[in-house]
Amino acid sequence: MHSTIFTFITFLGLSAAAAVVPRQDSVCGPTYTPNCCQTDILGVADLNCRIVGDVTTLAELQDRCEMDNSTPECCAIPVAGQALLCNSPV
Repeated sequence: MHSTIFTFITFLGLSAAAAVVPRQDSVCGPTYTPNCCQTDILGVADLNCRIVGDVTTLAELQDRCEMDNSTPECCAIPVAGQALLCNSPV
């Protein structure tokens, strides 16, 4: 009886938590951050980058980067104007 109640409560908790998690709408996906970078070094590091913030379309990311003639990039580790492990958004 106790295991049935425990299983039922666990199932309810997991199903409620799954409904609360927001869907990832970023151009770069859940693990990358949209950046506008000026210099790309072999796709490993980028220099003079700025984090763009929430963008939902590739066109929006490109428009934000065109303001300062930089390239749209999706980077895993943005740190102090530099970024590591970057690739072009799809």
